[in-house]
Amino acid sequence: VNVFSKPEKTQRQDGSDRLLYMKGAEAEASGYEVADGFVVCQGSTARVSTTASMHPYLDEIRESLVSRNIFRTEGNQYVLEQDHTFNSPSQAAAAMMGRNANGRTEWKNSEGVTLKQLQEQAAE
Repeated sequence: VNVFSKPEKTQRQDGSDRLLYMKGAEAEASGYEVADGFVVCQGSTARVSTTASMHPYLDEIRESLVSRNIFRTEGNQYVLEQDHTFNSPSQAAAAMMGRNANGRTEWKNSEGVTLKQLQEQAAE
């Protein structure tokens, strides 16, 4: 074994090696894709107000997060009190931004590469 060789990249269970970021009006979040959806990390902030055109089911999701104390109100933002798995990257982005959103283009890595681009690269 060559002790000077780089170790194989291991995928950390918490997803920190594949974190994606999203920033919008009064919302700033980090998260990562998992097999059954998209995890938004504790401490991420969400916009309290929503657009009139946002799908009603997204309002229901947000209201549920507030009633279960997963979203804590802090000023004009919600703060995510624990990691939370949404059904999809789009549902996660929309819930955090208070508007309809395409999660594949809203979520980006630290270099600004979109989730869509990362998925396309992985499929090649």
